[in-house]
Amino acid sequence: MALLSYPIEYTEEDASLVRGTLLLEDAVSYPLNSRGSGFYRPGKIKLEGGAELDLALYHNDATAKFIYLRDERTDADLLKLIWLEQGEIAKIKSLRLPGQLCLGSERTRLIGRAIQGVLGAPNIRTSIARQRQENIAIFPIAREGLKYQVAEALFENHGFYCDEIVLEAHQDSRLYVTFTVAGELAAGVSLAARARWEEFLGPFHILPFTADVSWEYGRAYRFLRENGLLIGTNDLWIAATGLAYRVPVVTRNVEHYRRVPDLEVLAYRP
Repeated sequence: MALLSYPIEYTEEDASLVRGTLLLEDAVSYPLNSRGSGFYRPGKIKLEGGAELDLALYHNDATAKFIYLRDERTDADLLKLIWLEQGEIAKIKSLRLPGQLCLGSERTRLIGRAIQGVLGAPNIRTSIARQRQENIAIFPIAREGLKYQVAEALFENHGFYCDEIVLEAHQDSRLYVTFTVAGELAAGVSLAARARWEEFLGPFHILPFTADVSWEYGRAYRFLRENGLLIGTNDLWIAATGLAYRVPVVTRNVEHYRRVPDLEVLAYRP
C-alpha cells in the first residue's frame, strides 16, 4: 500500500495534457558492504488512461554528499579570487556549501560510489539475476551519463560486463564530423564518387575550419610538443575542432586524444 500519493500534471510538446499520480511505498534499507546502508523506495507512476511505470528511488551516503549541504575546507587560492584579504581568509576554516557545488573529480568519484550502491540494492539484484549478460544493455545519456560508471558498477556487483549504448540527451542535437574527417573520407576509394560521399555524410553536420580552430590547434600543439606527447596532424586538427566548437570527440583511441588538455573524449563502442 502506497504511503505517499502525489498528483502529477504536465504538458507535452504537442500541447496535450498528461495527468497521473506518483505512488511511493515505505523506504527499505539494505547493507552496503563496509560503507553502511543504502535505502530505496519502490513505487510507480500511474497515468490517466491506464499506463503505469514501475520505479524506485535510491539513496546512500554518496548521494547525500553531492545533494545535501556539506562542510568543506576552504581553499585560500580560490578565496583570493573573490578579493578577500589574507586576514579574512585566515578566519574562514570551512564553508557550508550545497552538494551541487561538488564538482570535477570529486563528483565523479561520488557518483561512481552512488551507482555502486544502487546496483547492489536487493530489488536490482533480483531483476538482474533473471537475465543473462547478453540480455542487458546500458543506455547512459551523453554527456554526463558517461561519468556514472554504470558498466563498472554492474560488473562489480553482478559479474556482467555490458557495452554502453550512448544516447544524445537532446533530441535536436546533431552528429558532427570535422572538415578533416570529411576530407579523409573523400580521399578514400570507397567514397571516391562525390554523390556517394555526400550520401554518406548526409546524417552529419560538417564543422568547418575557423580562426578559433587554428588557435586551439596552436595551443594544443605547444602543450603536446613541450611534454613529448604529440599526436598525428589530422588527429590534432580533429581535437582542435572539438575544442573550438565545444563538442566531444568520439573515438576508439581514447588514451590518444586524452593527451589534449580540456578536450572531452568519449569512447566509441559499436
